[in-house]
Formats: sequence, structure tokens, C-alpha cells
Amino acid sequence: MSRFNSILTTEPVSDNEDLVEISCDDQTCSSQLSRSLKPKETKRSTGTLLIGSSIIRDINKNKFVLDTDPICVRGGKINDITERLLALPKDTELENIIIQVGSNDCCSFNFESDTFNEDYKILVATAKSVCENVVISGMCPRLDDSQGNIVKGNERIKQIANDENFLYIDNDFNFRLLSGAIDMSLYNRDGVHLNTKGVAKLVRNLDIIPKKGQKYRMI
Repeated sequence: MSRFNSILTTEPVSDNEDLVEISCDDQTCSSQLSRSLKPKETKRSTGTLLIGSSIIRDINKNKFVLDTDPICVRGGKINDITERLLALPKDTELENIIIQVGSNDCCSFNFESDTFNEDYKILVATAKSVCENVVISGMCPRLDDSQGNIVKGNERIKQIANDENFLYIDNDFNFRLLSGAIDMSLYNRDGVHLNTKGVAKLVRNLDIIPKKGQKYRMI
């Protein structure tokens, strides 16, 4: 049973490099408000939406069992994701929204913790206005985060999740070595974007299943 409500379609269960295996000892990982006044059963449901920055760029319906294609905003920051949610059709009803954003804000030269916090609260309020269940996916560590702002930002969004009684998924622990250093075997050379192995790790955390025939595999 998925820990999200109807996060996957009924398509049979079973990307772009060698086969990746993920062990089951990876760390596993909803608030109510609707935009329309119509009775819930009359609304159009599109299941689960994953929305975020380019960290999710390789997660799509061609490779994974998803209700709808994720919305990936390359280079996107928190406010960009808020704008994309506001631009959804007025009759959209989602069973789940998974938010994966914030690292570009944290690695910006003008990062300010309180501003980050307020922007994320606005994002969460916007997500709540279109969905009953919001899942906050923590930021993955990045090599260019010289100030440690991602750790600070994750503490902020974890607190927001706790305050809202949302599910928070910790993506920091699983992307680090026992020494605490970033596990670069999960990243492209830039130390920012995930390689195939890293994407497989992230979708495992998000409870997203690869389609049959894909190179990703979870055990």
C-alpha cells in the first residue's frame, strides 16, 4: 500500500543508464482545502502531481507509473512553483501534490532564511488551495551549497510540514555517505543534478514505481 493516497495509477508495476538496484533499507518515507465550492464528487481528479525544479527532470510518464506528467521548472525557485500552481486550470482537483523545490533558492548568493521560510509558506498555502494532501519532499544536498543553506532550508520546511501535519520526506540522509559527505555516485559531475542512480534513489523515497522495461529497478 502506498503511503500517499492514490499516488499511482492501476497500471501494472514492474532510467537512462545502467540498471540500478535499490535496497529496501532506504529510509521510507495530508491537509484539507479545495478551490471549488462544487461537491467533491463532481470535480475532475487528476491523481498525483509531482512539481519542482530540475532535480525531477528525468521523472516522467514514459519511465514511471504516474497519473500525470510532473511539472519541472528548470532553474525554478519556490516562487516559480507557486506561480505554476496558480496557473493550473480552475477545475483541477488533485489527490496529492508532491513538492520538490528549494535548493536553487538556498544556493542563491542572496539567500535569506526568513525570506525562504515565508516564500515556502506561501507555496504550501497555494498547494493546499488545490489539493487535500500535500507531500513536502526535502531538498537533496548539493556540492555547490558552500554555506550549508540546504540543511538550514530543510529544517525550515520540515517544521512547516509538521505545523501543517503534512508528510515530510527526508532526502538528505539517503544522499550522503556515513561520513556525512555527499554521495557523489548519485550525481552528475556538476554535483547538482542526479544521475540514473540518484534518480532511482529519489523515486524510491517518493514511492514512485518504474514502468516495466525501464532500467530503474527497486528491490
